[in-house]
Amino acid sequence: MTDQSDEMEDSSRPHPIICRDFLHNIIANILVSLTLKDTRGGLKFLLAADGVESALFQEQELLSARDNLEAIERLYLQFSFNTLPSDIRATDGIVKRTSTDGQFAAVPGLKNKLEQSMLCVADNLLNCYSPDSQSTPPECLVRCFGLLTGVLAGYVSTGFLTEEEACRSQLFTKVKALVQDFSGFVSSVKVKMAEEGTMTTLRSVMKLCTLLATRRNKDDISSRLFMLILPASLLSELAEICRLLLSSVSKRASGVDEDDHTDDDFDVTRTQQGDDIDLFDDGEEPHSSTNGNHRQKGDNADAPCGPGAKSLLADDHLAQQDLALLTVLEFLCECSSVQPVQSQLFKPQEVRRRLLLLVEQIDFSKALHLNMYLVLLKKLPAEDSLSPEEFDSLLRPLADLCSLYRQDQEICAAVLLCLLPSIRSLGRTQHTPEEMRHVQGSLLQVLSGFCILSQSGKCMATVRAALVQCLVTLLEADPCCKWAALSLRGSDRKEDRPVSVILPSHLADAHHQVRMLVAMSVERLFLEMEPEHPDRRNMLPLKHQLAAFDNVYLKAQEGMKLQKSSSSDDQQDEMFNRKATLLKSLSVVLCCSPVCEKQSLFALFQSYKENNIEEQLIKKMLCSVSRALGYRSVKTFVSSHLYYLVAEWLSQRQSDDRYTLGSFPYTLLDHESIKDFYSSTYQVLIPHLVFLDDFEQVKSIGRYLEKDWRELLANCFPKIMVNILPYFALSGQDAQVAQQREKAHKVYNLLKDANCLGKQQIDSLIHSNLADIVVELLMTLYEGSGAEGDREDLKRFIGELDPVPNPPYFSSYVIKATLDYLSKCHSANHKSLVAILSKTPISIQRILLAVCERAAETTNNYERHRILLMYHLFVNLLLREVKDGLGGAWAFVLRDIIYTLIHHINSSSGNSNSHRPAQCDEVSNRSLSLCCDLLTSVCRAALQFCDDALDCHLQVIVGTLTAQVTCQPAISQQVLNLLQFLVIENQQKLKGAICRLEPFPNLPEFRELRSVQHMLKYDNRTFTLRQEISHFLSVTSCDSLPLTRLEGLKELTRQLHDNKGQIKELLKECHADPTDSVLVKLVLSLLQLCKLAANDPGGADILEAAGSCLGELGPVDFSTIALFHGRDPLYEKAVSLFTYTESQCVYIILNCMNDALTQQRIEVRQAAAQCVKNILATQSGVDFWEQHKDNRDPLLAYLNPFRKAKKKVAAVSAEESLEAREKLVSQELWIPQAGGHKVWLKALCTALLDSGGVRSEALLLSQPLCLVRVDCCQRLLPLIIHSILLDDLDGLWRELLSSHIQDFFSFCSRSAQASSRSATPFNSDTESDTASQGLYDKASLRTMLAVIDYLRHQQRPLESNSSSCGTVCDSNFWLELNYMEVAKAAQSCSAHFTALLYTEIYVDKIKANMEESCRTKSRATRKINFEENSENFTISSLTQKSMEESNSSLQELLIEVYRSIGEPDSLYGCAGETMTSPLTRIRTYEHEAMWGKALTSYDLHSTLPEVTRQVGIVEGLQNFGLSSILATYLRGLESEGVEWGAELRELRFQAAWRNSQWDCDLSERNEKSKPGFHESVFCGLQALRDKEFFLFDETLKQAREAEVEELCRGSLEAVSSLYPALRNLQGIRELESVKQLFSRRFSDVALREVCSQWRQHSQLLADSDFTLVEPILAVRSVAQNTLMSRLGDPDGTQYLSSVLTEHLMELCRLARNAGNTQLAERAVFQMKQHGGGGGSWPASPVSWQLEEAQVFWAKGEQGLALGLLRQMIHNLEEKVDFNPALAPVYTECLRLCGNWLAESCLESPGVILEKYLERAVEVIEGESGVQDSRLQSQRTEAFLSLARFSDAQYQSIDKYMNSSEFENKQALLEKAKEEVDLIKERKVTTSRSAL
Repeated sequence: MTDQSDEMEDSSRPHPIICRDFLHNIIANILVSLTLKDTRGGLKFLLAADGVESALFQEQELLSARDNLEAIERLYLQFSFNTLPSDIRATDGIVKRTSTDGQFAAVPGLKNKLEQSMLCVADNLLNCYSPDSQSTPPECLVRCFGLLTGVLAGYVSTGFLTEEEACRSQLFTKVKALVQDFSGFVSSVKVKMAEEGTMTTLRSVMKLCTLLATRRNKDDISSRLFMLILPASLLSELAEICRLLLSSVSKRASGVDEDDHTDDDFDVTRTQQGDDIDLFDDGEEPHSSTNGNHRQKGDNADAPCGPGAKSLLADDHLAQQDLALLTVLEFLCECSSVQPVQSQLFKPQEVRRRLLLLVEQIDFSKALHLNMYLVLLKKLPAEDSLSPEEFDSLLRPLADLCSLYRQDQEICAAVLLCLLPSIRSLGRTQHTPEEMRHVQGSLLQVLSGFCILSQSGKCMATVRAALVQCLVTLLEADPCCKWAALSLRGSDRKEDRPVSVILPSHLADAHHQVRMLVAMSVERLFLEMEPEHPDRRNMLPLKHQLAAFDNVYLKAQEGMKLQKSSSSDDQQDEMFNRKATLLKSLSVVLCCSPVCEKQSLFALFQSYKENNIEEQLIKKMLCSVSRALGYRSVKTFVSSHLYYLVAEWLSQRQSDDRYTLGSFPYTLLDHESIKDFYSSTYQVLIPHLVFLDDFEQVKSIGRYLEKDWRELLANCFPKIMVNILPYFALSGQDAQVAQQREKAHKVYNLLKDANCLGKQQIDSLIHSNLADIVVELLMTLYEGSGAEGDREDLKRFIGELDPVPNPPYFSSYVIKATLDYLSKCHSANHKSLVAILSKTPISIQRILLAVCERAAETTNNYERHRILLMYHLFVNLLLREVKDGLGGAWAFVLRDIIYTLIHHINSSSGNSNSHRPAQCDEVSNRSLSLCCDLLTSVCRAALQFCDDALDCHLQVIVGTLTAQVTCQPAISQQVLNLLQFLVIENQQKLKGAICRLEPFPNLPEFRELRSVQHMLKYDNRTFTLRQEISHFLSVTSCDSLPLTRLEGLKELTRQLHDNKGQIKELLKECHADPTDSVLVKLVLSLLQLCKLAANDPGGADILEAAGSCLGELGPVDFSTIALFHGRDPLYEKAVSLFTYTESQCVYIILNCMNDALTQQRIEVRQAAAQCVKNILATQSGVDFWEQHKDNRDPLLAYLNPFRKAKKKVAAVSAEESLEAREKLVSQELWIPQAGGHKVWLKALCTALLDSGGVRSEALLLSQPLCLVRVDCCQRLLPLIIHSILLDDLDGLWRELLSSHIQDFFSFCSRSAQASSRSATPFNSDTESDTASQGLYDKASLRTMLAVIDYLRHQQRPLESNSSSCGTVCDSNFWLELNYMEVAKAAQSCSAHFTALLYTEIYVDKIKANMEESCRTKSRATRKINFEENSENFTISSLTQKSMEESNSSLQELLIEVYRSIGEPDSLYGCAGETMTSPLTRIRTYEHEAMWGKALTSYDLHSTLPEVTRQVGIVEGLQNFGLSSILATYLRGLESEGVEWGAELRELRFQAAWRNSQWDCDLSERNEKSKPGFHESVFCGLQALRDKEFFLFDETLKQAREAEVEELCRGSLEAVSSLYPALRNLQGIRELESVKQLFSRRFSDVALREVCSQWRQHSQLLADSDFTLVEPILAVRSVAQNTLMSRLGDPDGTQYLSSVLTEHLMELCRLARNAGNTQLAERAVFQMKQHGGGGGSWPASPVSWQLEEAQVFWAKGEQGLALGLLRQMIHNLEEKVDFNPALAPVYTECLRLCGNWLAESCLESPGVILEKYLERAVEVIEGESGVQDSRLQSQRTEAFLSLARFSDAQYQSIDKYMNSSEFENKQALLEKAKEEVDLIKERKVTTSRSAL
């Protein structure tokens, strides 16, 4: 797209891009997408928005299917059932995308560059175009303004421009200039009409214009913009050209014989269309002998006008002028159909008026006029723009046309297809039905005529296919056929028949294409569809659907009758085609109409028998249907309707004795034999046969199955009773009811017969199967529209279109009556059924679970809703009697109902079946409403029964319901009513529970609820932050529903944000006592919550909220190196409650079961119920209950229903499975595969339980739950292995387990060694977790470590039969393991303290072994010593030993562990003097931040792995502050084409954002991998810089979730594992706080507020390691620099510069104090670049000069530092008197200079005191009147320095005076003095020589 002037000397040719045709808008879309950052996503979006084919194109595609191989292939796939039934309409939905919600981001500068290039192309074209130019045809003009409007449309679609802005752009102005030239061309055409080539050019140009003007979808921006550039003069010129062309057409012979339009029938005037005159009457035309023969003739005739004749539609009849005229007309029609808008330059209605004038001149005998009319008919009504009067004008000649050419099949087909836009227009017209009545009549009359011709066999297949499309379109326009009725000939008169009746009749058409079109359009008879919105589909009323199905099936069967006039081969093909039509029709009905699903399925089975359809074809069809409806298999789908199918099949015996049970098509259910069929389905078959009194067939089934038929009756007894009992309970004297009652009595009497079951066995079966009978009875519930009795409870939840279930079915009234009848028969004292069930509470649990199982099994929303109605019915019966305790099961029942309803409410949004119409959403809403209603009833009943019954469930209920108010509008009011009932109306009863609730969202709907909860929680008090955190921690959380904590997390985040000062106090408490710190508890609680949420489908919101909360804390110093989260609390609680291992084991297992009983997955609840029941029936279960029953544990209340009333103890013994033992010996069982943790753990647990080694009854009986729940396996695996070892008498099990568990740890250890990076800095813990992800799952390793840890805490018997136990040391050796490898494996999953512990055990073991071997030689004790030359154990000898045993270095492991936990002293201790390994030395250098030495080592040791060196060098350069060198090194790596692994890629992005290198462009990531933290920061800052806030928010959201997920995957033993993530989360939080500065107009107030928040947070990090604080400060620096680069306001820039300088001052000070002088010097350099910023003294130039001097002093450059400081003192001395503001910095200079001089002894003490320190005090004293905390601090420092120096001088003098040296000197002086005195006394003459 470069400017051509750069490439060509002459610009006489247009740009190549506009010299040829491309797909519509494809070039514009590609160019626009190339300017976007997400090019691929942008192009997909633009193509989707622009690429919808119009309905017309689809019609043409279907019409020309014979010539279109793709269309033929699609039809074949549909009719051979090789695709899903929904695939055809799915293609419509592919392009449906959200508009610009996912805003796109542009690459800066590229958008402008594209616009300039476009302008260059246009300018070049304007320069080189002239009407006479041969090299620049006018098509280039059209392509050019199409390209320009396409680019503008692309930018409007992607949200960069509004349409108004696009219309004001330079490109649009340029397009208008191009249009002026184009108008000149059109004007010139009038002059040159006779010239050769003019018409060809005009036609070509008009085709391009029509393409640009055509709307491809409702929001086609490109065509709208194109319409806005067309001037009225252009369209007037085109209309004039049409008139001239029409008038100049010479009279050409019509293509129709004169005889064809001289019959008397066609003297009908256009005004007679409304009368009952048949436009298609054949007059005196001879008729064929039969319709069938005539139709056969019509089908076989290829040419409608006889051999050799050409249709008037053929181009041969048209001259070039005619073809040009038609293309101009098409374009004008497009222009006339647009909706008028203010900015349009022409009036569409005026264009329409001119076009409709042409209709009045139509002469259908001329080919041109015929084609003209068809163009007008097809194009004018396209956009619902015609008024009724205009419509009438358009359709007026239609009757004459149809009459004239009724025998020309091609013209008839073309006319029908051209009517489609008119019919569609009627469906979406805004005019009243009365206004459109005449138009409707005109169209319907024409269609009626064609239907009559079709009936009489005078139409070819193409015409009938077109007619079918018209009928389908009519149904779309009027689904209920309110006006869409055609007048057809009956037996003796004409009658009006709705289109819904006429369309199915074409299923019996003679031609396969016609039948196919109808079969694929059958769903229009059941659904109301909008062609423009294929997803919006509503079901038609019930009577319409039932009538439609009858019609479809009847006509499809009629179509199966084959004419016997063709060859046998043709007949075979035709028969196959007709079968395919029948199957296709039924498959479409099955997919779209739940009401007719059963009838359609039975029709299919009947067709299998009646029509001999191949079994494989039916199976393929059923397979595609079952997949479309969401069933797992065909068998599941058919089985769900089996009872109905069998009943209907057997009912056919009355009319056809071939319909026997043996002839039922069981092979369609994948049964190979009748025996297999009977075996699988006798539970369905026998109850129905019994009710039909067909005991012979029952006996026959018994013979097939080789079972006693009475036994089969007993097995099916509950279902048999359901067929009988309701008729006993039915009241009323209705004849049908009486007949059914009589029949039921008859069957029951037969069953009572002694030869059958007998009365006694029946009574026994009723008693033992009571719960199952109730379940089966509930399953018959169907509240039809005419159900008798009171339906008040359920009628609100019934819909007209709820499909009828399998028979038998009864209303709730009948079911209640039956239950009452059952209870009266069962109980002498007239107890209710619930009271009877309460005697055995487990039966209530079984009924509730069975109903839930049925709901979980079904994929049909209607069936699920019906099952919920049953649940509603039974639960209401329970609630009436909950006050009586339900036999002790009340606690379990209430909890079970509450959690069942909550799980259904939570999962309802994911249950909508995408293949069902929108009606299913209505069913889901009704189901939700029912759940809310039932939950309300449960809450009311619970509160009436017991005030605190809801206390422990209230948080779960309220947390779940709160989310539904906003996400489920259909039930929001119902939910709010329930919340108000709980929180407001019952605030006294539930006061304690309400206080512990999470806060409600701050939305208007929750205002009152928030108020009440706030009042009860705070009780007129103000909570401190500690209390708020304690409240959050006190909330009872449900493991299966973590989302209920979302609002609490948001509120806690707000509290932490607003109370930074209080966090400081909490940190002080943490430093005093970390074990009791509320902050540590909060962090652990948040991470536990995140681990639960990570496994939840909707847990992303929780992860983000928890990330925000942790980000408000940041990497604060927790003053501990370990997180005290201990072992599993459940294990510890078990130990505290019970002494014996067996009781502890049962307690843990039952708690696991109790948790599982509230899970959403029904198979988990089912398994848990089975396990609990079996465990409590064992002796250990009974003993446990007796021991624990007095502890008031809620566990027992919930498990009470599972206890057996009779004290029968079941004995359980371990059965050894040979297969399980073989598995255990196999190595594969013990080694987990990557990503296969769950499968591995389940397999291991089940193999151990089956092996015969476990003796514990409770563990053996827990196997069913282990098979379905991994969490249970996780908890029970330690217990299983402990149980095996306890009962291991001969030690074989210990040997086996030790061997394989040792292999497991060896594998993990090797994998970690192979994948770990050799040298990593401080924050490598989380990275190493992903490094080895490809080899094994860390979860598997942690599971096995938990096993070892559990065993260590269990006392180990000294001998197998001994009751005495060993020491704590003995407990380490339940298994014989190499603890060095265990330690290494533990370290690889960040379990640092565990690794240290096992290292110690390993050393102890070596020590014990050596002592044992040396015991005879010496009794001396030896101890571990880290000194190399020690005579005892040394680190070197131990390392050598570890290398020999496991090829692992003990020393390296210890160094890695201590480095990971941040323990430097131990690190040096274990290093000793033997750090010869280069990697060990490098790690030590990195730990000590000696980056220079580390870089030197990396440079020297080129043998290190390449990735290790590259990563290490990049980190070293980064941390050493060598940014420019780092950039050069990274460019070098890029030029070498190195592979950017995850770590190196992250470091590259880190370097890029730190140095503001926004052009960093690496290869795209693997789509499966998520962006790393630094990549997210880079993209986030880049998005801020470009003001792409949507992208910014999304990027940070993903980054936060990723950080929390990574944190959850790691081990949290060491607090060092937590700090890097907390640092990153704070960085994300601070980036978010900067967003407001970019998104709004710059405000110094907003900036001050952000900086204030930063300062407060920095104070919290005062004690944190600088390596953690520095990245946060770097984010702040880059954010401020980025903001400054985007500010255009000088004042704002200056203010921001001063703020940035102040920030850099802080960074410099912190870096200097941390010893990182390189970073401090860089900060000073940046301050110099910003010029200091002026302002207050902390940000003034002298301040950073002072800081610079201190940095040089810290670097050891003392002379330079002192020189700078003295120069500053000299400069400030002159200014300080005039500018008191300089006094503080002048004081600081004097003080520092005095201190440094004293330290370096470069001046005498007197000078230091006088010139510097005392002067500093004098200066600062002069400012004593100013009250400023900073000045006070400086005053203190000045006095302190003076005092220290004076004191030091005094101490020096005093020390000197007390020293022996001073005493010796004093003695010498005294002696000398004495000698002098003596000399004086003796008067000795002194001389120099004497002296």
